Amino acid sequence: YSYVKEATGESISAEAENCLFTKTQYAGVEAHMAMIRFMRYLTEKYFERFEMHDESQFWETNDEAICRKRFGEYDRIMDMMGDALDQLELDPDESPESVADKIGGILKERYGKWEKG
Repeated sequence: YSYVKEATGESISAEAENCLFTKTQYAGVEAHMAMIRFMRYLTEKYFERFEMHDESQFWETNDEAICRKRFGEYDRIMDMMGDALDQLELDPDESPESVADKIGGILKERYGKWEKG
């Protein structure tokens, strides 16, 4: 948190100082499940209060099939985005909004849907 303060000049709320974040998607499903199992062990052994949000739902369900399905969905999305970026032709003076529109157009053309958030 001291890095954030040094880099941005902003402080972090007291509540956020007790939060940690990690991204295991790129490590793969096996590493993700191993990390969840390790955190479950630590929680049961050492923590009085612990909260986890797991997009794969493995923390909540302990169901490997659900976890693997979620990872497959994210892998598919990343592959789609990678394909779109490979096809992207940019003008150096193009605005970020125009680039986003082009990416959306490629995704819609190749995969049939694209909605702006």
